[in-house]
Amino acid sequence: WNPFAIRRIFSWAVAALTARDTGRLLRFVAEAEDFVGDEAFTPAMLEELGKLVPADAVTYCELDRVRQRFRHAVDRSGDGGDVALPVPYWEIEAEHPICCRHEFRALKLSDFLSRKQLRRSRIYAVWFRPIGIEHELDVAIPSPPWHTKTFLFNRFRGRDFTERDRLVLDLLQPHFGRLWRSAQTRRRLRA
Repeated sequence: WNPFAIRRIFSWAVAALTARDTGRLLRFVAEAEDFVGDEAFTPAMLEELGKLVPADAVTYCELDRVRQRFRHAVDRSGDGGDVALPVPYWEIEAEHPICCRHEFRALKLSDFLSRKQLRRSRIYAVWFRPIGIEHELDVAIPSPPWHTKTFLFNRFRGRDFTERDRLVLDLLQPHFGRLWRSAQTRRRLRA
């Protein structure tokens, strides 16, 4: 990628991000290809993403919604990806305020439920509270509804994600798709 082309892509959002944020975002995009191998998203990449959008846990997940199974999941190193889920995801999928939508922009739990509403909900009782999640910000890579590809950023306490966090993920979203396609091409070529 040409650094000048990258700057043009982000030029419309520069005013909304600090110069420091803009520089960090551009560096991430320029260096992201170094993280990609046969898998597009690695723990090391998620570690760098967690520096751009601070979170207690950062996960990338692909779901086969027809067969109701996880196709692929990656957690940032040290996030405890082997934590047992309180109930099978498929039992709460339709109730999850973000997951029940098929949108390709960054969405927060608080876009749909106030903190009070969330804490009174069934999904909080059976899913979020047992895991310890108070705030979630997700961004999906464009994909068909039967094979979703989503980044999840979770905070266990403290403040909600900001509009700056949302903007960072919205700006990165097209690059995530490009990286996923590059990894898929590499896998096919090796096969």
